[in-house]
Amino acid sequence: MNNLVRFMQNAYLPVDILLTMKQEVTGATTGNRMLVASSEFDRGQQESKNLTLQVVHIVDENFRNRAKISMSVVQSGGIAEIFDSLEELIEAKVASGTILANSTCGRPRDLLTRLRRANIFLPLILFAEENLSTTQIVRAAHEGVADILTWPFTGDDVLLSCIYCQEFMAGQSDTIRRREQARNLIDQLTSREREILELMMHGHSNKEMANLLNLSPRTVEDYRLNLIKKLGVGASSAAIRIGLEAGI
Repeated sequence: MNNLVRFMQNAYLPVDILLTMKQEVTGATTGNRMLVASSEFDRGQQESKNLTLQVVHIVDENFRNRAKISMSVVQSGGIAEIFDSLEELIEAKVASGTILANSTCGRPRDLLTRLRRANIFLPLILFAEENLSTTQIVRAAHEGVADILTWPFTGDDVLLSCIYCQEFMAGQSDTIRRREQARNLIDQLTSREREILELMMHGHSNKEMANLLNLSPRTVEDYRLNLIKKLGVGASSAAIRIGLEAGI
């Protein structure tokens, strides 16, 4: 995919940093370097990075893909660990490195939810065997995917992506941790409770939500109180803050 966005770290970055971001093509064979904060990641710095000792956890049910990718990573000086499913990776309780998963493994949000529930907070890079649409890319980024590559790619492409993801997460660790904690809390809500929270975030009163959802104001109030309790807060304003941090 030409000039694939590395992009949408706007899920984590404040506006003032977003305004400094620029599009940069690194010249890797796939042309897949994305949007990078210009103050930190320029091409010369990336090319001078030591690519060794990067641990890549490759998740793909296609054993031929796993073999090709792991071989290219090792030839570029990295360390490759292969898994045929996300469940196998979770069972291995991996604690360091970067996860590289085929986009066919599942929806990004579902993959990240399963990883979070297993207390695995490693960067997730998705790779696709065909070009993704702009909508799919933006959605994946908002859901927490750290980077996206398009097959075929080289071992250097993978290791440069790993370096980018780890440096970005290190620089934004507090923000990312708050977002992950908020998302874990939001995942406990039912679809109706989440719908109520989203309406609260848009400033709707109980009466307005009742009209929009064809419910009684009392029922809406019950949902509101229940979601506040699940989120472990004592007021609607705190629940709204968690919703904002989760990026819903």
